[in-house]
Amino acid sequence: MTLPRKSTFKVLFVTHDTSIYGASRSMQALIRELGKENVYCEMVVKRSFTKSINLDKIKQQFRVGKAYSYWLPFWNCYVGREMTTSLKGLVSSWLSNLLSNITRYKIVKIAQQGNFDVIHLNSLVLFPLADSRFPFVVHVRELIDSDFKNVLPKYVKEARGIIFIDDVVAEPFEKLTIPYRLVLANPFNLLNQNEMQLTKAHLEFLERIRDKFVIAIVGRVTVEKGIAFLLKFLSKFPDPRINLVVVGDGEMLFSCEQFALKDKRLIVLGEQENVSFIYKHADLVVRGDDIPRVGRTVYEAVLSGACVLLPGVSANYPSDLLERFPEQVLFYQTRSVGDFTSRVEELLAREKKRAKDGVAGGGYEVNSLLEFYREASVHSIN
Repeated sequence: MTLPRKSTFKVLFVTHDTSIYGASRSMQALIRELGKENVYCEMVVKRSFTKSINLDKIKQQFRVGKAYSYWLPFWNCYVGREMTTSLKGLVSSWLSNLLSNITRYKIVKIAQQGNFDVIHLNSLVLFPLADSRFPFVVHVRELIDSDFKNVLPKYVKEARGIIFIDDVVAEPFEKLTIPYRLVLANPFNLLNQNEMQLTKAHLEFLERIRDKFVIAIVGRVTVEKGIAFLLKFLSKFPDPRINLVVVGDGEMLFSCEQFALKDKRLIVLGEQENVSFIYKHADLVVRGDDIPRVGRTVYEAVLSGACVLLPGVSANYPSDLLERFPEQVLFYQTRSVGDFTSRVEELLAREKKRAKDGVAGGGYEVNSLLEFYREASVHSIN
């Protein structure tokens, strides 16, 4: 069914993540594409116990009309949660969940007063906010842990629709009744990387990696993401032809900086606003997680021409990724330094390390998304 268009469609986004990576980076691209279609967006971000939120900065970063900060729930239900949750994190999540139950009505009030057509929850962990009386849709980017599948129906019935980033994360929801569902791949177009202005820091980095085989890891610098594993690899593989580049911030950043004082092959860049520059000059982008995950990093890397090295086996990853980039996507035995090293040595022996730069990626299918939004927004009226 094709629904009539209104002059301005309005979407209220709700998110935990306002970083320059992953889900946040994808959401920025989504909002940018929606803006081209005369869609007006505002945003709710989580409050923090430890830092103030600069809402003006959020507005500029995401190009939204207004930004708000409230306590948000965190449904700790995704694969890998044991690795990411410290005692401090458990306490913080418990308090956030408690406070979000008290203040959740404020989000609905914003949507009602602003006449928003859809409330877009940007992660599986926000599912507890959904309420079938209001136009909530959930963007599922994570793989739900099997321990939580039995409670999925309880949450799913509260959502008007669910967006999945690929068929792998959608599979646990297959047999559930969902009014509207959509598989929406991340939008990428990296054809114009050569147009960026190189700073002095960029030029110094390029000089440092000249004639080197560059291995990069991008995102949170944590044990869960495999940073300790990669440092162990570097210490056991003294080959002078490689550089390991760490991009991001997190609990292991200081450890990386200390390691880099002893081993100059490690380059610690910290947060980088333009990560496309890194992908363009990396020969290999790795994921060090102990579970299979495909996020924006993997797609941006292969579209930039780099190879990617992923933990586990091909059966755990989306088939479209493997079919489209068969020569660039490689696998290693999870957290095995020996097997990881073997894959790196194979790549070092290749005559051609990278694929063609800047392959055109798919943009968001905005028309499909807007139709999904429209159908979800009027579902309860019927």
